[in-house]
Amino acid sequence: MHHLWNVEDVVRHVLLFTEDPVDQVSLGLTCRSLFEPAMNEVWTNLDGDVNEGLNRFSCLFPDEDQGKRHDRNHIEPGDITTNAKVTSRLKIYMPRIKRLTTGDYYDHDILHSMISKLGSTPLRNLLAGLQTLTITTSQPFFLLSAVSIVPPQVSSIKVSIQLDCEEDTRASQPDGGDGLGGFLVPLLQLERLDHLRVFGEYDGIWTEEGGRQVENFITSVCQAYPKIGGLRLDGFAYGPQTVPALRKLSRLQELYLVLSSGDFTVFLELPALEILKIRALDADSFVGFLENFQCPLLTDLDLQVEPGGSPNAWHQAATMAMAKSFPHLKHLFFHYAGDIDDEYPFEWFDSLLNCHDMARLTVINPRVTPATITDEDLYKIARSWRELQVFDFGLRVHPPIPSSLPIKATLSGLSELGTNCPKLLSISLRASLETNISMKRAIIRASLETSSSVKDYIGPHMSSAVNDIALFDCPPCIAKEAAVAVVAYFPKIRALDVNEHSCQQCSPTDGPLAVDKIERMLASAFGRPRTRSISHAMDRLSSRTRFHI
Repeated sequence: MHHLWNVEDVVRHVLLFTEDPVDQVSLGLTCRSLFEPAMNEVWTNLDGDVNEGLNRFSCLFPDEDQGKRHDRNHIEPGDITTNAKVTSRLKIYMPRIKRLTTGDYYDHDILHSMISKLGSTPLRNLLAGLQTLTITTSQPFFLLSAVSIVPPQVSSIKVSIQLDCEEDTRASQPDGGDGLGGFLVPLLQLERLDHLRVFGEYDGIWTEEGGRQVENFITSVCQAYPKIGGLRLDGFAYGPQTVPALRKLSRLQELYLVLSSGDFTVFLELPALEILKIRALDADSFVGFLENFQCPLLTDLDLQVEPGGSPNAWHQAATMAMAKSFPHLKHLFFHYAGDIDDEYPFEWFDSLLNCHDMARLTVINPRVTPATITDEDLYKIARSWRELQVFDFGLRVHPPIPSSLPIKATLSGLSELGTNCPKLLSISLRASLETNISMKRAIIRASLETSSSVKDYIGPHMSSAVNDIALFDCPPCIAKEAAVAVVAYFPKIRALDVNEHSCQQCSPTDGPLAVDKIERMLASAFGRPRTRSISHAMDRLSSRTRFHI
């Protein structure tokens, strides 16, 4: 053996070129120096693909019939020699496992075989190096088996429970079947629980009996694991009776919940909560919940709500409560699921301008109601949200339908936003590409002096990091004039989408978009030829101003 293989850094670098576990095993069998690092690569991390869990041990537990046909030295399962051979192999590999993901869909048979042959306690002792465990199950029996082999030193345990959505009758069985009650017994046997997710939606859970089942389940989990860091129930509603149980979770960092209707008057403070996702089924109940909810460290809020009959009053109450309860909010995803007859103005979000750490705002446009914003709104945002990185106001989940409401946001407001928010990279909203008089003059001057650029006339202060802009309902304008203005205001622009027509620089090595490329795209979007460019702009400008060149 060459002494080169005694250098640990060299061996580790060689292993980087063998990502396939089969190749890593083959490499490890070539010499003793490569065996240990190669086996560590194979067995340390079994939480990537769902096929990499306990299923990797299936080679140690062959099918009995196949073994009889292909293994002439086959020993009956009950023979102690079999267990000794398997145990000796497991002692080589299992202590290396640090991260493990297991699920009943792939690992049910192999886990049952391992426990039946060796027992839970020996397996638990062999997993002495395990640090992170993730269990995904739809069967209480599998969860019970998985829990039985969890060693005490594990530092992170995540459990995902999928309920059978086809048999609605199980929702009315609080302590039986495969309902929530059936998972409580094995779940409460864990020494710790860091993250719990329950998903599965069916009609029975919305009944009174189903609601009590959810409340009983959450209350039991909160009492048993007050240090849990993440709690997520998809498809099940939290009622007012569940709030007192959540108050025990002083270390909760992530919470996903569906909020039912009811009188939420109990004050709830979650001092460590950072990520919150809410689906509110009743507008008034949601406002009541917010008014009695305090999360001083919350940074991410994902909200889907179906407000009541007065959207204006509801928004004012909801945003004021959010600004008060979440002063350090950085990321807001707002999906308004109700119908609005007229418009969806940004002024409904004015209270959130007090959240000066805001870095991303995404508002999904309801139905086909236009989300309107003005240059004055953009000026207020530029003064209040200096940390802004992404601003998407009015993203549509349905095919866009042009609105008859006037466009009040222009390129001047967009440039103000880009200039005063140095971290802003992406803008998406309902706006026009119209420019002000000073920009039109700069364009004409630059066009007459071949050595000059528009930026020389609008001042060096116009600098923006924005590289992605999407505009919808954009009214037609002069393509050349708008293209020059876009490049002048946003010199780093790499992607521009206007009325579902787009142009972009795909390669990372390509520079910003050129004026002619933007002009061609705008001419296609507005359905106008390119001939009406600078000369037309000069004629139109001279008829409206007394400026002379």
